[in-house]
Amino acid sequence: MDEPSRMTRLFSSTAPADWLQQPGPGQPGQPGWPGDFDILDPRPEQIHLSDIAHGLAGKFRFAGQSPIRKTVARHSLEVADRCMAPIAKVWGLFHDAAEAYLGDIPTPHKRSIWFFGDGMGNGTSLTGVEMNLLAAIAARFHLPWPIPPDIAAEVHAADARALELDQRTLWYDFDVDGGEKMAMLPESGRVCHDRAAWLVAACEAVAEMRRIHHGDTENEKRGG
Repeated sequence: MDEPSRMTRLFSSTAPADWLQQPGPGQPGQPGWPGDFDILDPRPEQIHLSDIAHGLAGKFRFAGQSPIRKTVARHSLEVADRCMAPIAKVWGLFHDAAEAYLGDIPTPHKRSIWFFGDGMGNGTSLTGVEMNLLAAIAARFHLPWPIPPDIAAEVHAADARALELDQRTLWYDFDVDGGEKMAMLPESGRVCHDRAAWLVAACEAVAEMRRIHHGDTENEKRGG
């Protein structure tokens, strides 16, 4: 089935409208409008898959500095593909979801960036802000939080392997693992494709997590 028809089927049958909400300018849930989405105090109800997909597809690995640029959305899909456990695949898709709101900042730099939320020198590190955003995303889409250690380890290993390959294909050996083929596709085409592909995968993953969550809730009600 081609990508557009898959998206139509998923959006009409498995995805509640509020997962995909795309508000107009100045309305809650659109991260591009300051004051409406507070990254220091994220509210789960303001988080939407369409916002995350749009944000990740518009951000590039290595802060966009590599000779060949790969979207964070594509990277997330690749990490998910490298994971084996179903929950690890879901978190592989979402492990960089906070970057839709914060941007792609190289990991070594994250440790030295702080937010001073109250203007009095009391703030939190960028890593802390990222964790708060991931917690809100997890709450929004019924993902397990904190991430179970075995799942976190699997996602981390897949992410590390993806990093190793990206350092070769995006910086040096363009002909390795499809780097040359990626360079032939116009960047705008990659962005549109990766946004759609991530959104389709996320809709499927979150729909499954929703079914599991509702099933667990019904079991609890029945005392099972």
